[in-house]
Amino acid sequence: MRVWTLRIKVAVILTGSPADVPSALSAHYQSRAERWKALKAAGAIGVIQIPNPASMDLPWSRMSLNRNHASMDLIGQEFDETAGAKLAVTFNPAHADLLLQGTGHTFEEIAAWARIAKSCRTFL
Repeated sequence: MRVWTLRIKVAVILTGSPADVPSALSAHYQSRAERWKALKAAGAIGVIQIPNPASMDLPWSRMSLNRNHASMDLIGQEFDETAGAKLAVTFNPAHADLLLQGTGHTFEEIAAWARIAKSCRTFL
């Protein structure tokens, strides 16, 4: 696995994985703990994830309702999968171009690349 050093401290990621990655391996590396481990090592203090429209199981209208649901965290450092994270956001893919302004890339470009990707790539 290649680790980049972030120029900015909040990583923006597109959820999902390349089609040629086995589903069990993909699920493991997409877990909150594994993602945060790699992002933190790169210098991130937070993450903004954009659901990949090509693999969204739930529509955004239903996904966004979760913000009003109660949640819970277990007490104890051993249960904190994202220790050190200051921000965790899920961003509506329909408005992702607003988030990407100034990067030189559009969300459609990134989503299209992700549909054919065979390996990881950094855009920013």
